[in-house]
Amino acid sequence: MKRSITEQVAHHFWGMTVPPDHVVLVLNNGNPQRLVGPGQAQLHSIWESFGPLIHVGPRPLNVSLENVRSKDGIPFRVRVSGYFRFDPGNAARNQSLILAYRYGYFPAALKERVAFIAERAVRSVLGEYNAETLCGGEIYHTAYSGRIVSITHREALFEGIQFERVITVAQPPASYETLMQYTRLNEKALAIYKDMEKIEALANANIQITHLSMDDGVKELLSQLTNSLSLSFPRVKLN
Repeated sequence: MKRSITEQVAHHFWGMTVPPDHVVLVLNNGNPQRLVGPGQAQLHSIWESFGPLIHVGPRPLNVSLENVRSKDGIPFRVRVSGYFRFDPGNAARNQSLILAYRYGYFPAALKERVAFIAERAVRSVLGEYNAETLCGGEIYHTAYSGRIVSITHREALFEGIQFERVITVAQPPASYETLMQYTRLNEKALAIYKDMEKIEALANANIQITHLSMDDGVKELLSQLTNSLSLSFPRVKLN
């Protein structure tokens, strides 16, 4: 942040007020010296000056990723949302001033770094699960989301970055969802077919079977299966 000559002179005499959820980087001959704030900040010599104001409160996190591969190679679209904070005072001791200088003057670099940490965690974790597991409901979602949060915290804390209330949503391609529906349908149809084979075997053994009661959904499924495979069960009457 560039300040006018008048502002710089006023800062040397009266200091500046650092707003809540902010700190200011104090420079000495252009080099990062210390962090001050929030509240009243004073310069200690003519060689000191105020650098950038750094927002240390929560900021929105929104990262969209494409082609995140599951363990079995299915590409997912993933959305990571929540909040993050950057507080250089919480970074490693020998890194706090360097990070404050870097991200204070180049805030876009901070956003890129946060997105990179989130993306690396997502790709690492989701790559350990099969697609069917990732689509397996709330229990599995809680498991892999928890691991993503844990990894992002561990990797980012060194740099003074903290993630909060992070939610990860993984969306499979529409073609995979359709395939899974057919798979579940085929599994159910196969189970019915095996049962019907047993019934037919009993019928062939001259055991009289007059009817078999089924709900409408199963009857429709069996009818489709029978027609598509050109099967017939002459001694079985569906009721």
